[in-house]
Amino acid sequence: MAYHHILRQNSSFNLIKSSLTHNHFFYCSGICKSLLCHRLEFKSLQNAVKFISTNNSKASDLDLARYDFIKNIYENFKSPIIVLSQKRAFEIARKIIADHREIENCFREEVATIEKNYREEIAMIKKNYREEIAMIKKNSWEEIATVEKKSWEEIATVEKKSREEVATIEKKSWEEIATVEKNSREVIATIEKNSMEEVATIGATIGKKFREEVAMIEKRLQAAQNDYRDLIIRFMRVRGNFNLRGAIEWVREQISKGNYGDYSLLSIPLAITQSSTATNVQNKSSESTTPPDTSPSDQRLVQLMENTTFSENLLKICEINKMTESHVRTCIAGLYHQLSKQVHGYNKQEIAIDSRFFASNEILALGFIFRIYNISYLYYDESGQLNNFPFKI
Repeated sequence: MAYHHILRQNSSFNLIKSSLTHNHFFYCSGICKSLLCHRLEFKSLQNAVKFISTNNSKASDLDLARYDFIKNIYENFKSPIIVLSQKRAFEIARKIIADHREIENCFREEVATIEKNYREEIAMIKKNYREEIAMIKKNSWEEIATVEKKSWEEIATVEKKSREEVATIEKKSWEEIATVEKNSREVIATIEKNSMEEVATIGATIGKKFREEVAMIEKRLQAAQNDYRDLIIRFMRVRGNFNLRGAIEWVREQISKGNYGDYSLLSIPLAITQSSTATNVQNKSSESTTPPDTSPSDQRLVQLMENTTFSENLLKICEINKMTESHVRTCIAGLYHQLSKQVHGYNKQEIAIDSRFFASNEILALGFIFRIYNISYLYYDESGQLNNFPFKI
């Protein structure tokens, strides 16, 4: 492979590759001033085909010079050229590179100095900028404080003036209100004085008429209630659900046989000793406002109440339901006679206790007796609706 190192005066020293046919390279590197520093003298060549051989190829430089690509190089340079050996070209290239490195180091130092100066200048500008900003903020805050102070003073002045005006208006308004109230009271007193007799007369007339109408309405209401009660009694009799007397007849028959009831059927604990609680139960208030019944006593039911177990459990039932035992006992004694006054059947299979026809004492007595004798029954509340029994037994 043939290499030719060509230096052209006043030109760069660059690598020039020959055509692929000849496979030659021409190296040109550096700059002319670098060559001058190494005291290289360039003289014009009279004959452009005079070259120094730089390779070991078989082709001579003289032959190579005759080829077109060498001629083209010469024609493109437009000035004399010198052909150097490879060794000499490398020496010159190394010296040029060293010069370049020296220039580069010098350039880097200059750049570092410029950058340092630039950074110092930027730092100074930033410092001055921050100082200016701080000064502007300080001046701004002082101006704001001055404006706020002035504003608050103006607001205080306006508020003071407003309060004075409001106080004046309120004072004037209260005086006007007092005058109007005084005049109104005088007018009202005059009207009341003049109309008092008329009002009294009208009131007496209206009151009398109202009492008469109320009495008439109460009379009609009582009659309607009686009619309603009769209708209910008839309806219950037709349904066969009002057979309380039949159930009590069956209870009386069981008492005559010595059966005083099964108290294990009660849902509450067994009775406590009567001596420890009888006095307290007697003093408890009853939910019923019905006075003790004065109906004749039934001997069988009185016999039931004389039973110790019955008495103790009755006392416990009254205590739990906050009922007066003496009132309940009186109801039990006269229960048979009370039920005999109403229309009842004798079918024990369908028994109904209707709270619209019995007091609380009577309802508790019936429920207690039916429970210990295992008699099934229905309970109707004040509105005539089927409901749960209201007492704990």
